[in-house]
Amino acid sequence: MYETQSQWGDQDVSHAETFRGFARELGLDMARFEAAWNDPATTARVVADRTDTCRFRRPGDPVSSSSSGTTPSS
Repeated sequence: MYETQSQWGDQDVSHAETFRGFARELGLDMARFEAAWNDPATTARVVADRTDTCRFRRPGDPVSSSSSGTTPSS
């Protein structure tokens, strides 16, 4: 994931298929992955984590340099 971050990171486009590919490579249960991916609670958690990171201005955290307000939705 980190090896390919330059290909998908810090962009304002969906990379849902990229992350599905990571999940498949890891052998995750894709039905459970999709359920979690589409669960509003997942989006809320990601937004809360990003908000906290931005609030504490922790340089080097992946979301602190992103100007994107996007969420993991497909």
